[in-house]
Amino acid sequence: MRSNSRKLRDSLNENIESVFRKGKYRLAARKRLKRMNGGYDCDQEYEDIVVPYWKRYGYKPNKFWYQIFSEREQKVDPRYIPDDLYFGELVPYFSNQQFRRFGEDKCYHYLWFGDIKRPETICKNIAGVFYDKDMNVITKDEALQLCMDYKEEFLIKPSIDSGGGRLIEFFEPGEADFSKVSKVFADISANFIAQAAVKQHEELAKLNPSSLNTIRVISLFFNGEVHILSCILRVGAKGSKVDNVGAGGFACPILEDGNLKDKAVNRKAEWVTENSDGVKFADVKIPYYDKLIETIKKKHKVLPHFKLIGWDFSIDTEGDPVFIEYNSCPGPNQITCGPTFGDITDQVLEEFFVKKDLKNAQN
Repeated sequence: MRSNSRKLRDSLNENIESVFRKGKYRLAARKRLKRMNGGYDCDQEYEDIVVPYWKRYGYKPNKFWYQIFSEREQKVDPRYIPDDLYFGELVPYFSNQQFRRFGEDKCYHYLWFGDIKRPETICKNIAGVFYDKDMNVITKDEALQLCMDYKEEFLIKPSIDSGGGRLIEFFEPGEADFSKVSKVFADISANFIAQAAVKQHEELAKLNPSSLNTIRVISLFFNGEVHILSCILRVGAKGSKVDNVGAGGFACPILEDGNLKDKAVNRKAEWVTENSDGVKFADVKIPYYDKLIETIKKKHKVLPHFKLIGWDFSIDTEGDPVFIEYNSCPGPNQITCGPTFGDITDQVLEEFFVKKDLKNAQN
């Protein structure tokens, strides 16, 4: 009885969150379309291409998604996944959101990713309890002292829900003192980690040396195989410490050989060929890219609760992929990279719309 009650409660929570997400992304889409002056005029293509494609799944997406997604290439691809469907239904189906906060907690990365390179941990806080890098319980004063004794650049950030650079504080060598670090501890309150700053490879640094420029890879663990869906390089604005587009940076698609495409998108949704210093994106290649992809394919297989993952890595001065974090509810990268699921879209939609119902009926 208790198990059934829990299932009903979990199902209700998932349905409420799904409705919230759908409404949120539909509202955001309408605002975006207004800024785009209506986007791509696709009335006829929507009726001739999009509606028939989705009809086989008993689904009819809103036209405004294709007005948005088709703007860049000025043509319609029916495989684009509407954001309300993606975030509201597909993500919860492929990734168990009940495990999300614990599974993504950076303080526990050592459990899942102990065999790959990560930023050095100085200390951490889990639910108000302080630990050193070896998970020995320490006092707050001991944690403060570890930070003040650290001689290199480091940062303190939330270990849960830290997207977009939220509440991240950076400390240059010798800058940390008791009052500054204490204030950061108090501001975040609980669930945070102090880590060494990653020294990135010169090929990434030439696009912007002040930020850690990270590689975002979206992978899908599907039918026993890890599929790399899309890859982008996120580059910070000149002088910025964070690499997100919203803070003035760029997002540039990465080709299969590790070369960047010739254009990146900025926060104004403009496609540009170079950064503010005149470095052309097409002249940059991600070093040791094959090694990075191999690492992701290996590690995704140990996280079966999350079939859909967004990975953030950088490449250090030694040419090693450095794992920063992962997200089990990643953005779909469609604006930069095209349809989320690419060549396996039909298989994914078949699984979600048809096989899912068959599995539920059997259960």
